[in-house]
Amino acid sequence: MGLQKKLNYKKTESERSFYRGSNLKQVMGEDIVSKFDYIGPIRWIFLNYCTGYFIFVEELTNNSEIRSDRLEFIDTMNKIFSEAEQYFNSAPKERPKNPKSLAEYKYLGYYRLSFSNTNPDNSAIIRLNDVEVEKSELTPLLNLDTDEILDYAV
Repeated sequence: MGLQKKLNYKKTESERSFYRGSNLKQVMGEDIVSKFDYIGPIRWIFLNYCTGYFIFVEELTNNSEIRSDRLEFIDTMNKIFSEAEQYFNSAPKERPKNPKSLAEYKYLGYYRLSFSNTNPDNSAIIRLNDVEVEKSELTPLLNLDTDEILDYAV
């Protein structure tokens, strides 16, 4: 019997951001990092390891609104990743890849997911970027097996 490594791809992996240190304070400066600490982190990052598609999601409950400073942060992050996506479209050989699946990463945007109550189960209205969606539509969209979520992009 030869040694063969069987690759087992899963769509969902545990989030590991806090297992590594960060040099952002040295690169960006204490002032900027402190401002982002106040505004808060990106709420959700959805990444499909098999397709390489990823999105950022801002989750809003009880029909809440995004604060203006938070919206400025979201717009900045979206601009940075959108410009990087444009760059990689023009230089595909440089596009980052998932080390396990070798799928090329592709940023599909920042999305607002809002619930009229606290979650999909108790909300009469669910919106993805101000477009009303059914609870049954969320899982296929957020799985990112396809780029269909782009239909909801702003």
